[in-house]
Amino acid sequence: YLPIGTRYFNEDGGKIDGVTSNSMGFRCPEFENKKENVFRVVLLGGSGAWGSGASSNNTTISGYLEKILNEKFKTGTKKIECWNLAQINNYISQDLVNANLFFNKLKPDLVISYAGWNEMATSYLLDQKKFKQFRTYFMEEVGDVGPMSFPSYRNKILKKNIYSFLLQYSKIFAFLNKDNRNSSYFDEKKFIDELKLSSSIFFEHIVKFNLLSKGYKFEYIQFLQPIIYKKKNLTESEKKVVELYNLVRPVHGGVSFGNFLKQNDLYKFIEEEVKNNNNLNCYNLIDMFKDSNEKVFYTLVHMTDFGYRSVAEK
Repeated sequence: YLPIGTRYFNEDGGKIDGVTSNSMGFRCPEFENKKENVFRVVLLGGSGAWGSGASSNNTTISGYLEKILNEKFKTGTKKIECWNLAQINNYISQDLVNANLFFNKLKPDLVISYAGWNEMATSYLLDQKKFKQFRTYFMEEVGDVGPMSFPSYRNKILKKNIYSFLLQYSKIFAFLNKDNRNSSYFDEKKFIDELKLSSSIFFEHIVKFNLLSKGYKFEYIQFLQPIIYKKKNLTESEKKVVELYNLVRPVHGGVSFGNFLKQNDLYKFIEEEVKNNNNLNCYNLIDMFKDSNEKVFYTLVHMTDFGYRSVAEK
C-alpha cells in the first residue's frame, strides 16, 4: 500500500489546554455551508499552520488572520471566516486529499498553504524509491503497511517491533546498531539530491492546487514557512532550542545540518521552479524573522503567539 490518506487530530488521550477541535478533528468550528455574506479563507499545512505552541485557537495563524482581516475590511459587506484545516505531521499531499474531501462543502474563496519544512527537511524519512516513483508525500509512520493476511508481512511487522523494542530498551543493542550510531551524520550531497527531488515534487503539488482552484473557484497562495536557523538574534530560550536539536535530538544531522540551514535557503529549488511560472502565487518567508529580537520560536519551526501573529500580519 501507499498510504497518502488524511490525518486528523485525535483527542482520545485527553484534551490539550487551548485546543478546540471539531468532530472531524480539525482545529476550527464544525463544517457548515457558507452563507451568502461570507468570504471564506481556508488554511492548510502542517503543525506550524495547525498552531503548535499557540496558547489558543484564537492565537493560531488562522485565528489571528480572521481577526485582522475583519478589522481591515470592517466597512465591507462580507464577514470573513478563516478555517484551519492544517494537521500535525502533515504533508501537502494530504492537503490535496482534504481539499477534494471537504472543499465542495466549505466552498473557500481563498486557500492559503503554510508549509515547506516537513516536505523539505523531513522527507528523507520516506522510502526514496517509492517517493520518486509515485511523486507524492505519503505518511511515513505507516509507509510500510501491508495486508495482515500475508504471513511474510506479519513476520516483517514482528521483526520490526522486536527491533524497535530492543533499540529503545537495550543500551547495548542501541550502541551496536549502526543506523542509530550514525544518525547524527549529515551527508550534504545526499541531502541536496533529496532536496532537489522533493522541491520538484512540492512544485508539482502547487501546480495541482492551482488547477484545483479553477474547479472549486478559489484563489490559492503558497507560503514557505520560516525556520529558527535563519534568525540571527536568538533569545536565551531559542538558543536552548537550537542546542537541543543540534546535540540531543538531531534532525537529519545535528550541528552540521543546522549549519547547512543557516548558510542555505531550504526553499531555493522551489523558488527556481516558481520563477518560470508567473501564474503561481508563492512567497518565501524563510528570512522573515532574520533581524527580530523577539522570542519567536519554541521549536525549529513552531512559534509563540507573537510569531503566529506576525505571520498572520505578513
